[in-house]
Amino acid sequence: MDDKIEPLREMDVEEFVRRFKNKMDENEDSKFVFFLGAGCSVSSGIPDAGELVRNWLPRLKRLKTGDDNDYEDWAKEHYQGYDGTNGSLFYGNIINDLFKTSVGRQREIERFTEGKDPSFGYAVLAKLMSHKKYGRNCNAVLTTNFDDLVADALYLYTHKKPIIISHDSLVGFVRTTRMRPLVIKLHGDALLQPRNTESETSQLPSRLKEVLNNFLYETGLIFVGYGGNDKSIAEILNQLPEGSLPWGIYWIGDTIPENNIGEWLKKR
Repeated sequence: MDDKIEPLREMDVEEFVRRFKNKMDENEDSKFVFFLGAGCSVSSGIPDAGELVRNWLPRLKRLKTGDDNDYEDWAKEHYQGYDGTNGSLFYGNIINDLFKTSVGRQREIERFTEGKDPSFGYAVLAKLMSHKKYGRNCNAVLTTNFDDLVADALYLYTHKKPIIISHDSLVGFVRTTRMRPLVIKLHGDALLQPRNTESETSQLPSRLKEVLNNFLYETGLIFVGYGGNDKSIAEILNQLPEGSLPWGIYWIGDTIPENNIGEWLKKR
């Protein structure tokens, strides 16, 4: 085995689209999985982790001290490494400190995801996942998001009803060979005990990890709108057996994150 690591290769959006289409045209057995992060839902009015932290910190300081003055300075004192620009890294700790029960956290997530409609990007994704020719090659989504925007877009813009894996008990239904669109919610659903805190997201259930290992063994992976701050996702990716993701790994974004996922991308 050649131990030489190839450098990361960059391409613009148009080239990516052409290469993506060509792979599906030339290889009937090609299979791609989209990995969607919170950045995909911002255009639908759902805040990302950084914005949520900025909204939560004044509320948390008010509960702790009686006022929300200078909450940024207060956060720097109470959360080591916080500097006002990296709030997404502290999402798990801050939601746990603000909402002391799992019910409180679930209600907050339900509040900011409720009543949101899928944006144009989700409509395009739904059409692609259900496409008569190409849908069979790219009809699966992994997501750390709690919202229902992928499923809603499929209901609204296509005639395909997706299979939604929103709870660990449903992972046995995951198959790469399914023709019906598939959505796997890695951290749960807004209505079903979503995993939020650092301790909850640091490890995924062993059954889910086993299924994902098998699922990703024969696919390509396309990351969109993802920050890569989940330790559990990094662990799964690092434990994938040799030969996994034969159709390539694509990171849609301007930069590679400086975290465990970024290191994994550079290794691969």
